[in-house]
Amino acid sequence: IGQYVLRDLVIQPDGKLVFVGTTRVYNSSELAFDTDLMLMRLNLDGSFDGDFGTEGVFSLDIDTLARSSEYGEDIELLDDGRLIVMGQT
Repeated sequence: IGQYVLRDLVIQPDGKLVFVGTTRVYNSSELAFDTDLMLMRLNLDGSFDGDFGTEGVFSLDIDTLARSSEYGEDIELLDDGRLIVMGQT
């Protein structure tokens, strides 16, 4: 399991939890860790939802050409089921 910092969550109508936050990812080309925005979805039993992202986790690296950090701060669930994610880089 990676290193995660969870900042906010929503509960979907099916009871699954979606968290937003950050994850630290090792960048082998720079021999350093990057901080990326992260979404994580858990099933009702607390296990990672394999139908979401990669084994329940989705990370976003906005600037892949330079060392940068992306932080997930807030998440909102719209009436139609879509998610709005807010953060900073």
